[in-house]
Amino acid sequence: MSGDINRSAIFTEIWRKHIWPGQSRSGPGSGLARTAPLRAALEAFLEREQPHLFYDAPCGDFLWMQHVKLPAHTHFLAADIVAPMIEELRGRYTTPTRTFRVADIVIDTPPPCDVWLCRESLFHLTLTDAQAVVNHWRASTIPLFLATTSPTIAHNQDIATGAWRPLNLELAPFNLGPPSEMLPDGAPTDPHKCIGVWRR
Repeated sequence: MSGDINRSAIFTEIWRKHIWPGQSRSGPGSGLARTAPLRAALEAFLEREQPHLFYDAPCGDFLWMQHVKLPAHTHFLAADIVAPMIEELRGRYTTPTRTFRVADIVIDTPPPCDVWLCRESLFHLTLTDAQAVVNHWRASTIPLFLATTSPTIAHNQDIATGAWRPLNLELAPFNLGPPSEMLPDGAPTDPHKCIGVWRR
């Protein structure tokens, strides 16, 4: 079985069976209470940056992001590897300024956009797959890459796809260096975790 098919099967089963606990089927980090500080910070960030296309990938089940107020002219494009979930989201939430698509961020090139949000995702991937995602951004012209990072982690460990461990994107194998800013996104088990903002 190829890696992309395997990833799709793993994350579809997690979503379908609600294996990760919490309000959201995308896991405890995607509930409304946990994302309240981030939602406020993200709204202020987007209002300041005024992106034309805001790419959220992987988007998860859209539970928290639907409550983020975007700038009036911003188009929101959400993508995820879980095809049946995307089909549900298309039926419920598509608008003239909001679209959903199936994509595997490990192998699919991101669209030309102004901001790419890659939240609570890379830490569920192998180091090789997570590095491939970061390399997609490096090879793109996307000005802003926003991704989950844990600055206090001193060494990035490897895992099996679908498991979890914190990652520090400043360190090898990613070597993104310090982010230009950090949006608050701490968790009870990792209070220093945040959304790092890397600018091209």
